[in-house]
Amino acid sequence: MQAYASARHLPPGAVAGLRPGSLHLASVPATGVSWAIAGFTPSPAAGPRALAGFQDGASTGVFTQGAGQPWRLVQAAGAGGGCGPAVPAAIRKAWHLAALAGCRATAAPARRAAANARPQAASAGTAGQSIAHVALGQVGVSDTPAVTNFGGVDCDPYSTLVGAPGPNADGCGFDQDHAVENENEEWCSDFAQWAWRQAGITTGMNVINAGSVSFYDWGLDQGETMPVDSGTPAPGDAVVFFPPGPINPYYADHVGIVSALNPDGTVNLVDGDFVGAANISVQYNTGVSLTSWAAQVWSPGEQWLLVTPPSAPQQAAPSAAITGPRAAVAGTAIGLKAWATQLGGSVTGRRWTFGDGRNTNATGEKVSHVFVSAGFYTVTMTATSSLGTAATGTWNVDVTAP
Repeated sequence: MQAYASARHLPPGAVAGLRPGSLHLASVPATGVSWAIAGFTPSPAAGPRALAGFQDGASTGVFTQGAGQPWRLVQAAGAGGGCGPAVPAAIRKAWHLAALAGCRATAAPARRAAANARPQAASAGTAGQSIAHVALGQVGVSDTPAVTNFGGVDCDPYSTLVGAPGPNADGCGFDQDHAVENENEEWCSDFAQWAWRQAGITTGMNVINAGSVSFYDWGLDQGETMPVDSGTPAPGDAVVFFPPGPINPYYADHVGIVSALNPDGTVNLVDGDFVGAANISVQYNTGVSLTSWAAQVWSPGEQWLLVTPPSAPQQAAPSAAITGPRAAVAGTAIGLKAWATQLGGSVTGRRWTFGDGRNTNATGEKVSHVFVSAGFYTVTMTATSSLGTAATGTWNVDVTAP
């Protein structure tokens, strides 16, 4: 626990303990090196940003210990112990870690399979089918720069596109698919939120945030029952995964999107922020039996529940746009203005992020911001309304040195 918390720069008290059944040990007699893999549960004291950092398999660590040395975190492994070369094959075998399908698959076949599934997903014309169609269209979108574990940056476009309040662009690159600067945040919930928004879901969108558990909170607000390890999945459903024990209101491991229910009862999932052999990406996982798959990805006893998108007609999303300069000089303030309206209601909040890793997020119709360093930044403005709807506008700023 100490090695994990220290290496991930977590605040004191952020780690509540080990996940039951997640700790495995092995040693290599020829080298005298011991190996361990363990999953950790966060404490409510961790705070929202740190809690999001445990998601998507980042709560699992691989460790080594030389003779007479303390344990050292080799990598925050990701789902199923990760895909990278950090864990020797003999150690994986000793731990009975199966290679996940996402580790074996290459990007091109997954994209083709998802593309072939899109027309079927859209055929029924329901909100859920629209969500599945949108999600399938993102399969293969990946981190920039490419990474194969959660030990460093995790740079994605969706955190930018939904205006996540805590990310920054430090160490990130530009996403060609969405024409925004990527942001550094564990992003399964940001991806699922974006897919719901793109499919026209607006009800209660001000409730959903970077934490996977916020989809569960949304379901509670909507009066859904959401039984554990039960229910019939449908396209567009959000599947929220929880550690063993009572379902808690502050943390979940992951949220994915159901794209199809198969005749044999398995489902096809679209999962944002999953580790693969070459990068962290949006993955397409087919033929998934949710209970056994969840145990394989995280640890024995992992639980899941279904959150169903609304079927009723949706309020229009707010309009959200930004105007201001496209270029700036580092160290010099620039002014930006939000343009936001809500049909049938009123705009109640405008939240700004600037992507520069500083504690200078802002609110209001007009803001002034100083970019300290040269670089390319995507500014976001998220408008929330009296109807509980939300929408995000983006604005790219090229900052040059003075």
